[in-house]
Amino acid sequence: MKRETVKTARRILEAAAQSFREKGLPAVSMREVAKKAGVTPMAIYRHYADKATLVEAVVAHGFEEYERYVGAPPPDAEPLAALRHRAGRIFDFAVDHPVFFELMFLSPQASREIVSAQRMRSIHAPTYKIAYEAVRSWRIGQRQVHPSNSVLTLSLLSYCIGFCAFHLNATMNLSDSAAREQYMIGLEALLAP
Repeated sequence: MKRETVKTARRILEAAAQSFREKGLPAVSMREVAKKAGVTPMAIYRHYADKATLVEAVVAHGFEEYERYVGAPPPDAEPLAALRHRAGRIFDFAVDHPVFFELMFLSPQASREIVSAQRMRSIHAPTYKIAYEAVRSWRIGQRQVHPSNSVLTLSLLSYCIGFCAFHLNATMNLSDSAAREQYMIGLEALLAP
């Protein structure tokens, strides 16, 4: 793909994400996204066939950014430190990319726009896999390997996503740094033996 084409597609994704957050998915038209992105209405259709395709691309792009954020911990990190690192990076992603975070984890409308449940699972799968592997590695180090790794993984992801949602909605009325500190304290409580 040409560099300019890639830049245009990215601009459209960012304009769409911002519009979805500001107005809600149902209220946003492809024409509005094109205007916000600075492209013609016809140009947007060269990149995305319809609104559902655009929503899917926005959510998938958000997960790509998320994977880069959460990524690999320092190579010499102990399993518990690696788990803490990844959990902390979930918070950082939510604060740095609230539009994507909300569409990815908090918008039932975005999920409904992605028609195929299988496609939605494939988009979300790396998130769960990263978390599951971090939990599994930590529990192996603790010699606590058993089937409840999946339950613990879902519990930790629920905590991380839920806390971030409260913070993004200003429910706790804390600065980003104070909220991150409270977030990590809560994480430690969940990880305590």
